[in-house]
Amino acid sequence: MRITVLAKAASDEHKLKAKVAFIVVGKYATFYIRNRAQTHICTMCEIAHIQLPLTLGHVPLFISQVNKVVKVIVCFQYILNSGNHNHGNSPTTLTDNMLYNATDPKLSRKRKSITNHYNH
Repeated sequence: MRITVLAKAASDEHKLKAKVAFIVVGKYATFYIRNRAQTHICTMCEIAHIQLPLTLGHVPLFISQVNKVVKVIVCFQYILNSGNHNHGNSPTTLTDNMLYNATDPKLSRKRKSITNHYNH
């Protein structure tokens, strides 16, 4: 979720229509493309999930994933040609507290009971 917020902030600051974002966890890199279709509609799709070489022995595995690397390069070229948007105001971003409340598994999502008025 954090990568989405960072990609949106970068897109809003520079008024870009599309943005490439990536995250590296351990030896894996995942690439995303974020596209702003309309004023309040943004999409973010995963482009590729690639295993990075940590040693020379892993280089053949990285080379075997060349089709995924090419897909990332093609998407990046699309970004370069997509231009800027002219939307006046950027949609608001959720605050850290709102993100925490939306993703906290310990919070109860049940509606409050309305049985108090039956206890006379």
